[in-house]
Amino acid sequence: MYGTHTGREVLMLGRLPYQNAFSIASLKDQTLVEEIIQQLKIQSFVDQKFSEMSDGEKQLIMIGRALTQDTPIILMDEPGAFLDLVNRHQLIEVLIDLAKNTSKLILFSTHEIDFLPRLCNQVLLIEKGEMTLLNNPTNFTSEIHKSFGINQL
Repeated sequence: MYGTHTGREVLMLGRLPYQNAFSIASLKDQTLVEEIIQQLKIQSFVDQKFSEMSDGEKQLIMIGRALTQDTPIILMDEPGAFLDLVNRHQLIEVLIDLAKNTSKLILFSTHEIDFLPRLCNQVLLIEKGEMTLLNNPTNFTSEIHKSFGINQL
């Protein structure tokens, strides 16, 4: 889909709704993209062709594109998928920073429950068609394990 585009160009696609009919990027668009490149620490590969990137690099570019849209709500499906341990940790730090320093609502699905107590203040657990809102981060892991019938070690 983005094969001939560089990572930077894919990031800039997130700014299309804010551009004029000729899709000319403003200084604000360019500055925001540069800030996100720095924030995600993707300088080393952002100018490569998207098709030549690893799956993890592509995932970081797509997360960056979502961030460049600068919406009040960020909705992500398995944002840590395909990321190695270092990049997953980096992503968590970015999401924590966004949640603390902006008025954005960040919603995401995940099967990686280990970082939830540090990252989230609420978890919506969906089990067998039933939804349960968990509000106590110290209990997230145990409640999720309990819902799946997993004994904690």
